[in-house]
Amino acid sequence: MLPSALRNIFRAAHLSKWIPLLLLCVVSLLVVSCDFLASGSDSAAAPTNTPIRGRADLSHDATPLAARSRQAQPSAPTAVSAKSPAQSPVPSAVPTSLVPLAANLDMAQAWGAAIHRQVQHIPIQPNPTTFLLVQSVTQDGRFLLASANPSDPQNSANQQSSAVMVDIASGQATEIGRVPNPAGATTSAIQVYEIHSDQDWIVWTQAPQEPGFFSDWALYAYNRTDHSTKEIARAAKNKNGLPALGSNGSAQIDHGTLVWTEGVPDLINSQRSLLKLLDMPTGQVTTLSANGWSPKLSWPNLAWIELQSPPDGSPTPGPGEAKAQVVVLNLENGTRKLLTRPNKPSYIALYKDSFAWISNDSKRVLLTDLAETFERTIAVAQGGDSFQDPSLNDRLITWGDQLSKVEVWDRKQNRIITIGPKGHQLVSARNLVWVGPTNAPGSTSDEIKILDTTQLP
Repeated sequence: MLPSALRNIFRAAHLSKWIPLLLLCVVSLLVVSCDFLASGSDSAAAPTNTPIRGRADLSHDATPLAARSRQAQPSAPTAVSAKSPAQSPVPSAVPTSLVPLAANLDMAQAWGAAIHRQVQHIPIQPNPTTFLLVQSVTQDGRFLLASANPSDPQNSANQQSSAVMVDIASGQATEIGRVPNPAGATTSAIQVYEIHSDQDWIVWTQAPQEPGFFSDWALYAYNRTDHSTKEIARAAKNKNGLPALGSNGSAQIDHGTLVWTEGVPDLINSQRSLLKLLDMPTGQVTTLSANGWSPKLSWPNLAWIELQSPPDGSPTPGPGEAKAQVVVLNLENGTRKLLTRPNKPSYIALYKDSFAWISNDSKRVLLTDLAETFERTIAVAQGGDSFQDPSLNDRLITWGDQLSKVEVWDRKQNRIITIGPKGHQLVSARNLVWVGPTNAPGSTSDEIKILDTTQLP
């Protein structure tokens, strides 16, 4: 029955004979409107998650920033070259959940007010002429491995750059390698970088910034038992005497297995790097890839980025079209696999079975496992920010950014924790290390901070 007000309007207009037809139209419009609103409400409330074929539901696969802005960022499927090792089927794209995530917490909110008492502090300047740049932490968590650099390289007479071990408990630094440089040296000064270790060896690379932006490198190894040092490899040289481009000689070592890359000399308008492996006990060298870079080693797995050849008979890829994917080699059983999700990652990190990478545009930090049973975007850059150099362990994942914030992803709490305003952070097997302001009142200097992540609540 129509409301009395509507009946009066129809009678006043002498349109009472049209009442049944108009009533039918009104009812139809109301039904359609309700259906439309209901379907819209359902699509807004339900996460847009579609499980990968044969894989776990990713209903919590989200990035904090994307979730708050309600902009899903699915990862596109990646084709596999016919020349690559046998792979499982390529998974479909993984949509990003629209379920909002909680806001970032600071350290005290996430881990309790007492967490600051667990942080250890080491001066970033052990003396007025030298500052420390932490490169890694020994696997037992006892020593920082750092480069010691002149604090004023243009004006200081002290141009020594060295590799040092810093005892976390005492703060005592021990020099294990030194590079003398002439006074006033800048881009020609040799710098020490990428210092890594296993139980028996500490390795580092050293090179001047120019020529070729650290292309004229040399790789050294320090024996932790007899304290001897030996040269492992040097950059290949072109016929013109300049170093081959394509590598800065960065190396990784674990279980006596050393891996690094070397640029290929005398290439015209291109660059390429060989991935090499050295068995330290026997001295045997093996070339693992003719076009690989960025090796990451976490025993027994070695991962690197490799340019993939197109399938036989397919057109030659144009500029920027070739696929650069991640190869994983198990060093115990010799099996290889190609990860199907990361395509042209800008940076990668490996710890045990966990794999993290920075997207090709340097705007996202992503996480998966070596079986690729899930994919999660854990951070998205805003504005002009960009990401680099991820690292991870069982509890935390961190990365560098252009805004020099110190943030970590807590894998237990599934959220980002804001550590501080500075930067140059890394995660080792059991430590989070970062640079931040000292706690002394009125101080404007920075210090190195270390937190044992195995003790987090």
